Amino acid sequence: VDWLQLHLPGPTPPPRSSPCLVLDPVRKLVYVLGGTSDVEESVLYALNLKTFRWQIVPTTGPFPPSGRCFAFYDEARDAVWMVASDVTVYRLDLSSHQWTAYQPTGEPPPISYGESKPTLPAVGFLDARRNRLLLYGCFIVSENESGRLDYTRVRDFFSFGLDTHEWRTLDCSGGCPTEVYMTAFAYMSSLDRGYLFGGLAQEGVSSKICLL
Repeated sequence: VDWLQLHLPGPTPPPRSSPCLVLDPVRKLVYVLGGTSDVEESVLYALNLKTFRWQIVPTTGPFPPSGRCFAFYDEARDAVWMVASDVTVYRLDLSSHQWTAYQPTGEPPPISYGESKPTLPAVGFLDARRNRLLLYGCFIVSENESGRLDYTRVRDFFSFGLDTHEWRTLDCSGGCPTEVYMTAFAYMSSLDRGYLFGGLAQEGVSSKICLL
């Protein structure tokens, strides 16, 4: 396995941390979404895998904010779904390149305000079989009476319906894992299951692996 740094022509995205990459396999484009950069701009960059050039994709509609995000390719709808750092849900239509921001019903996942910036849950993935986005691993930072910070872990799964545009809290059987922060998750759509490993629990760093 060899890594190779590519030096590609075209309008290069500015340096950023915590971005999302989404592959459009039909048009052979890799979109760069979200992330934090010193350059504030509402521009969608894409890497063209046929020409190996960077390009700017003109878009319409409300452009998502910067910051950490989750983003998923939706083959059935020919779209990209993005959950921004403030848990606002956006959809990019890949045929028209129009952004849509949703105002969902229901109770959205709680978000932590660490360093005055929202922090997304630890895990996010697309459950295409059931037409929903799933988020797991929220934590809330609050200041107690002594002025110290308290960290509260929320061990719930939150579902956003792609057709209903509704947030729901899902009931988990078998007991949800206590590791809800800095954990890793791998979802296999073909087997309809996922694996969660590691993370920070109340008792410290974990090496447990759990099957969903």
